[in-house]
Amino acid sequence: MEGDKQGIKAAAPHVFLLASQVFMDGVVFSDRFSTPIRVFVPVFYNSKRIFTLVEWLKNEFSKEEVYGASARRLYLGRMLAVANLAFWSLNLFGFLLLVHLPAAFKKYYSAHKESED
Repeated sequence: MEGDKQGIKAAAPHVFLLASQVFMDGVVFSDRFSTPIRVFVPVFYNSKRIFTLVEWLKNEFSKEEVYGASARRLYLGRMLAVANLAFWSLNLFGFLLLVHLPAAFKKYYSAHKESED
């Protein structure tokens, strides 16, 4: 938008990780992989995504109107980066690590324990 190649470079790793996660979710969510591996994929990609989002955020806030972008474009880019960081951090720390991971391991190990008895 408005020739902002630096903004595109900053957002590209996040978009790549999102596409990779979608692909790996499709591969892993079959009967060939165990529950711990299925849970590992979203946790891994979300934790890696946090680092790319922090870089994107640093990039957006280091910009000034020198790049030829309007003030509205700068504000929109910053808010998009902040919203993404907030959403994916809440997803990782509020859902995946606190709810999804323990529930999946409990289900996996209780089923594994019952099959041994």
